[in-house]
This record gives sequence, C-alpha cells and structure tokens, in this order.
Amino acid sequence: MAPVPEIPADVRAAVRALSTEQVRDALSAEDALMAARLHANDTQRNARALEVMRATGQSLAQWQAAPPQGGLLGQVELRPLVIDIPRDLLVQRIDRRIEAMWQSGALEEVRRLAARNLSQTLPVMRAIGVPPLLALLRGEVQVAEMIERWRLDTRQYAKRQATWARNQTGGWPRIVTRPI
Repeated sequence: MAPVPEIPADVRAAVRALSTEQVRDALSAEDALMAARLHANDTQRNARALEVMRATGQSLAQWQAAPPQGGLLGQVELRPLVIDIPRDLLVQRIDRRIEAMWQSGALEEVRRLAARNLSQTLPVMRAIGVPPLLALLRGEVQVAEMIERWRLDTRQYAKRQATWARNQTGGWPRIVTRPI
C-alpha cells in the first residue's frame, strides 16, 4: 500500500465542505499532476487527492510512486485474474440482489439513516440504492419507480466497473462465468 499518512480530520472536513467544482478547481491549482490523471467527475478521488496534497504538501502521485509498505506485502503471492460475467447474467444477479435487499428491510434501514439527518453530501447518503429509497420515503416516487431507479443505478455502476477493469487490466488472465 502507498505509505500515505493519516489525513487530519480538519483537513478532511474542509475539503468535504467544498462543492465538487471547488474541489476540482482547487486540485487543478494545487496538484495539477493528479488533476490531469483524474476524471473531473470522479468526486471521491479528486477529494482524496486534494486532502493528501493539503495534509502532506505532496501529490498523491508521489505517495503512490513510493515503494509499497504494510498490508500483506511479502506475506502472500498475488496473481491477477479478471472474472467476466456476461451482461445478461449480471443484470439477472443485480435484479435478484436488489429484490432480496428490498425484502430484507432496505427501506427500514434507509428510514433509520434518514432519521439521523446526515449531510446529503456524505458518501453513505449517495450510496447506490439510498437516493431512490429516500425519494420513496419522501413520497416523490412509487415503489415500482424506486426499484427501477435502484436497478438502473446498480447496472450503471457495474458497467463503470467493467469498463475500468477492461481498461486497467488488459494483459491479465480472464475467465468468463457461466450461469449456475
């Protein structure tokens, strides 16, 4: 793992208080290297890079280039492998998982989350499934529309993951799963 030191709470809070545009502008001004490497819409990575720069005075790129430390380094041998799931099978699995979560009390879990009156900018409030469930609780959508939004958000996230894996793991061995 990159040996990035712990980010002080005040630095993290100050960065998280900024809008997405402010984070991106600040990162571009303070760490042009990371700004060039990160997509403008990748809000979490942009914020993390800005936090690291402000807390350490060094670009996250410099920390990532340092020799890895800690974790399981030297204790295990890792071999890369990409598991490709055919799109139609993945969609079926996503739909079954969302139905299981719905049946297991996802609405009540989000109701308890909403009762905490947390900032809507926190990652937990933007987590997949949370916004459509909150919209249902506010009476803005019906159950069918909420479920469809949840499914769509999950499918889009899975597609982004697949795109990332395809672009970042070109030479890695791949296996394609089959229906069970």
